Amino acid sequence: DDIDPFDTSVVQLLASQDLLEKPEIADLDLFTDGISENDIYYLMALSDALSRSEHQYRDLLQGHHIAKRTLAMPLAGNIELVVVRHTPFPENDPTLDLMEDIALQLEKFMGVPFPVDNVLILILEASVDAGESPAIGRAYFNGGYITMAPPRHNPGYHLAAFHEMSHFYWGGQTDTPAWLTEGAAGFLPDIARDALGQESLETRYRNLIDGTQILCHSNKLHDVSDLYWRRVLNPSRSPHAICIYHLGELFLMEMYMLLGHDATSAAMRQIYVDARDSGWIEPVTDQRIYDAFAANTPEDKMEDFRELFERVHGGAKVKYPKPAS
Repeated sequence: DDIDPFDTSVVQLLASQDLLEKPEIADLDLFTDGISENDIYYLMALSDALSRSEHQYRDLLQGHHIAKRTLAMPLAGNIELVVVRHTPFPENDPTLDLMEDIALQLEKFMGVPFPVDNVLILILEASVDAGESPAIGRAYFNGGYITMAPPRHNPGYHLAAFHEMSHFYWGGQTDTPAWLTEGAAGFLPDIARDALGQESLETRYRNLIDGTQILCHSNKLHDVSDLYWRRVLNPSRSPHAICIYHLGELFLMEMYMLLGHDATSAAMRQIYVDARDSGWIEPVTDQRIYDAFAANTPEDKMEDFRELFERVHGGAKVKYPKPAS
């Protein structure tokens, strides 16, 4: 029960790529007094870099820098925020502050302890001297840690940090539709940014509507069900994949605007806790999503909820309850 996604990532890295058998790794002074947490973070950075580029791997072998902060969470207790990069941290680097801001807001909204004890971000620094191009705007969640291009190569760095951190709750640990995992990783930063005074929900909603109309509605993708009918299901390979993000975020935003903070939080918490307590075995189906939101909808809003669900979701893979006779 104490193993979390970060621990799983550590085990996988130690078992992959024969990393510990590489002479250059064996020659490092990591193992003379036992492997410390900092050593684990460094090994994870080496493993991640090796999966991308021999040059980036060699750069990290020549040197690395680690920034850490212990954050006291109201529900989870202490968690450790960690950032690893090859080059020295620039003055006023925002990463740890961003990680702290979003972690606190995520736990507050979800109402359950933050899912991991260690939050690791590896800064993706292309080996420019070897002819590699900067990884402009790159950011992705790897199950137990995050890899991101540095702020100077990532104009939306703060949004990317918020989005990827949200995946610790909504990262597809079980069979979950991508529209929900990516939608939640868009919607939860919306809530956080509103609470932090960075962008109001009203402003974000208007921008989201505009973007959805231009990028999705114009391509006959009007609701979540259209993603199923058109087989736009995989964020990394589907045509019009941006609509997985937009339509999922819009679904949650519309639910929030109808049901309010507490009911939306309770519904998302119910979905998350049910999946977590099953050991991440039970899939999160569209039916379970409908049922969770329906269960947290006040009776006087039930008719409006059903109309809204039909409009923003469309009803694919959902059996609506029969009306009372």
